[in-house]
Amino acid sequence: YRAHHEEHHDALIAEFPGVDEALSRLRTAGVSVVVVTSKRRRSVEMALEMFPGLDLVVDLFVTMEDTTEHKPHPEPLLKGLELAGDVPKERAVYVGDSPFDVQAAKVAGLRSVAVSWGAFSEDTLREAEPDHLVPDIDAVVDVLLKLKT
Repeated sequence: YRAHHEEHHDALIAEFPGVDEALSRLRTAGVSVVVVTSKRRRSVEMALEMFPGLDLVVDLFVTMEDTTEHKPHPEPLLKGLELAGDVPKERAVYVGDSPFDVQAAKVAGLRSVAVSWGAFSEDTLREAEPDHLVPDIDAVVDVLLKLKT
């Protein structure tokens, strides 16, 4: 699997429209961005090679090698808070595209924003009971900026 993934990585990955602008809006507003992914560090490195500048708007990445447990266990999210400087839970929001992301946020004691443009349907995400369910990247930023105040 890993060899296949690495060989075909570039063909399997695509940037969602508006992500650069959204991350720039968050950066300008002073919002820290920590990416918690179930992917391996090598996959993240390959993505950074494909999308230069991403590392300028993302503060850090937590990958599967950084924790023993994986989502929906809260450990990866809590590790992100720790690595970001022991950010208090009440100041953090987790954005994800799966019910497992929402579940991990709940168990970690974080607010959650589910995005409806991933692999899971809006109904499936709604059943997970996220704090917010949004249709696009602009709505994610709007929610995050509102929660920041």
